[in-house]
Amino acid sequence: MKKKIPKRSTRPRRDLHASKSNEATKVSDRELLGIPKSEWATAKLKERIVKMALRSGIEAAADSADCSARTIRRLITSYRIDPSPLAFLPRRSGPKPGSQRLDLERESIVAEAVETLEGEPRAPTGRARR
Repeated sequence: MKKKIPKRSTRPRRDLHASKSNEATKVSDRELLGIPKSEWATAKLKERIVKMALRSGIEAAADSADCSARTIRRLITSYRIDPSPLAFLPRRSGPKPGSQRLDLERESIVAEAVETLEGEPRAPTGRARR
């Protein structure tokens, strides 16, 4: 009688003892690690205020947080979209650091023009002082 060999699962194995190296850290994890502690503490505080408002009412939360009811409503709206402290982190305006608005061809044209103009004398700007 042949010994029955169990079939192998086709699902990939999860390594439960994987070390956390820089390569294994996800991009989103790196972004979370870059959040300053003061901003994270403010976000956690706002989350607690929202949870209090949902339990005991907007007016009571506004009084205890020393802010307006409108502010509490605005926080609740953000929390309903993303129910985590991440909803209360400040949004950075502008392009992400390291991103380029121009394609490489145009970037090289601009860099060449800047190098050419660096050697030329500049025209005076504004009025001359008397």
